[in-house]
Amino acid sequence: MDRCTKSHEYIFLLSKSAKYYYDGEAIKEPVAAASVSRLGQKNLANQRGSDRVPGKDNGNMKAVGDGETRNKRSVWTVATKPYKEAHFATYPADLIRPCILAGSAKGDTVLDPFMGSGTTAFVSKELGRRAIGCELNPEYIEIAKRRLAQEVLPL
Repeated sequence: MDRCTKSHEYIFLLSKSAKYYYDGEAIKEPVAAASVSRLGQKNLANQRGSDRVPGKDNGNMKAVGDGETRNKRSVWTVATKPYKEAHFATYPADLIRPCILAGSAKGDTVLDPFMGSGTTAFVSKELGRRAIGCELNPEYIEIAKRRLAQEVLPL
């Protein structure tokens, strides 16, 4: 082996236009315990940023978020969850939920160009969005139809 094993996947949030909807508030996460401790220090305003790069000054350390939440990080840990009828490429609802919350408002339409078992449509409906999916494999289309008929209430 001549390199590390890739243990992450990329997620792309696509938009039709340069001006797009993004709701970072909807996907904030809890502040880490270490940050809570650091932000509680009395001399926080006097602390300087990193000195790892000569000549670079990051300025005073600033609180991230409101002290209880922070911006969503670019690396997420999401536990896998099986779906009994699923094909090989299913993903858990917890993976797509932040994407839908951040990238759409209630009543918007979410497009899944590779619908598979219908996870994106399922979560979209659950969050009050409409969903459109494209799928070439007739078997997957039937899985998605059954899943959505069983698990989703109409809007």
